[in-house]
This record gives sequence, structure tokens and C-alpha cells, in this order.
Amino acid sequence: MALTNAKEMKRKKYIIFFCLLLSCLASCSPNRPEDFHAEGRSLARKLSDELKTIESIDDLEKNQAELKKSFNQLVDLMIEARKYQLAHPDAEWIDNGADEKQEELIDQLRTIYALPGGREKIEDLQREALLKLDAFENAMNMKS
Repeated sequence: MALTNAKEMKRKKYIIFFCLLLSCLASCSPNRPEDFHAEGRSLARKLSDELKTIESIDDLEKNQAELKKSFNQLVDLMIEARKYQLAHPDAEWIDNGADEKQEELIDQLRTIYALPGGREKIEDLQREALLKLDAFENAMNMKS
């Protein structure tokens, strides 16, 4: 069971970063899919800039509050995007593929994963956000 949970957490972790394409939050209430995309790119850029400063586990620990906040913001945005999508089924969502900042973000995460204990620390920082996303997905599945 622990292995299944670990695989599930890993899957959801990647979903967060790849679903940025569907994400954006314009103030409190986005008006269109493009707003979700723009906000998602902005959050990815912010997180990427935060991760650029990480060169060691000590750096990761010093920045953990900020990183945790960023992961939660990404998940909140994903949830809002999904709610919007459900409320506006005719809205057109265009997948433009990953942009340069998103690819950079993924590369930076890989670099941090390569640090001794880096993967575990990042997964720990993402845990709250992933549990929130999982709870939302489960609630949506129960409504279906």
C-alpha cells in the first residue's frame, strides 16, 4: 500500500506541473481559459525563480515556507481551473504545450531531486498541496 501511495503522490506531483497549461487565476474569479493559462505561467515562473536559488538541502530548508506556499498556489489554481471548466463546458481550452519556463521548472526540480535527500524534501513540501488536490479529485469523482 505504501508503494501505491508513493506512486500516486509521484503521479500527482507531475500532474501539478503539467496541468499548469490549464491554469490561471485572474484575481479572485478568472474570466476565461486564457486567464488560467496566464496565471499558471506566472506561478511557474515564480516557482522557477525560487528554485534557482536552491543549491543544497540547507537552501531547500531555508526556503521551505515559500516553496510550500507556491505548491499550494499551483494546486489552488488547478482546482479553480477545473471548477471553471465544469461550470463552462463550452469554453475552449487550448493546449499550447509546455513553454520555456515550465521546462526550466521541471529541469530545476530534477536538479533538486539529484541532491541527497532532495526528492524526499520536495515531496514533503508538496504533500499538503497534493492531498488537497486528491481530496478535490475524489469529491469530483463522487459527484460523477
